[in-house]
Amino acid sequence: MKKALLIALSILFVVVMIFAGCRKTSSVSISSAEIIPTPVPTTPPLPPKGPMLDDMEIDPQNQNNWGGYWYTYDDLKDGGTSYAVPWSDARCELAGVPVKEFFMQSPGHGGTGMAARVTGEVTTVFTYGFVGIGTGLTDPKGPVDISGCEGIRFWTKGDGKQYRVKIQSVSPLFLLGAGDNYYGYTFTAPADWTQVDVPFTALTQEPYWGTTVALTDSLAMSSDVQFQTVGQPHASINLWVDEIEIYGCPDYNF
Repeated sequence: MKKALLIALSILFVVVMIFAGCRKTSSVSISSAEIIPTPVPTTPPLPPKGPMLDDMEIDPQNQNNWGGYWYTYDDLKDGGTSYAVPWSDARCELAGVPVKEFFMQSPGHGGTGMAARVTGEVTTVFTYGFVGIGTGLTDPKGPVDISGCEGIRFWTKGDGKQYRVKIQSVSPLFLLGAGDNYYGYTFTAPADWTQVDVPFTALTQEPYWGTTVALTDSLAMSSDVQFQTVGQPHASINLWVDEIEIYGCPDYNF
């Protein structure tokens, strides 16, 4: 009798537990969102605005590490016939062809990666004919205060001709008579990759034209870094630039 009672109680306990478990399960509403996690889109962090303006490795096309875009330019708007390759936007528009993004070429410094390159011709139809290559410091362009930085350095090679690296500025002081006589430094593009280091104290405006703007005022409203031909005519030009750094800045959160 006692044994039968124990068996009956055991069966009753199992039934109650099963019933309770079913009630608990039926009272919980499980949505599909709880079964399959919703993917959360992620955006890769932007490279920090450190000294490397562009190494042409992270962004091998037409945008630098600080956000600005690469381009070529020429003397077309001055009535000249000089041209750069890749073509400038103005040259494409004149020819009636679609404007194309600037493209990098390989190999870069060290025989790997990519680099910015410009070829072309400089004529004297415009007396002071020129072509150049440049990149904005930010997008949209400037002003960016780099007056507290120490200098700019980059790797270059080319045709043995002279070129001028310039820091373009949007300071209104240039509208008062300085024109586009921006601070710059003339260097030679050798046959093999060579690093050029230019302390900002070595930058100068070109002599004999335009009014003087203080270096700090110019750098405090910088917008572009440009590399331009020196002299004319040139039947052909060939300039490569890689690993551009603006170094010695106390704060890169421009």
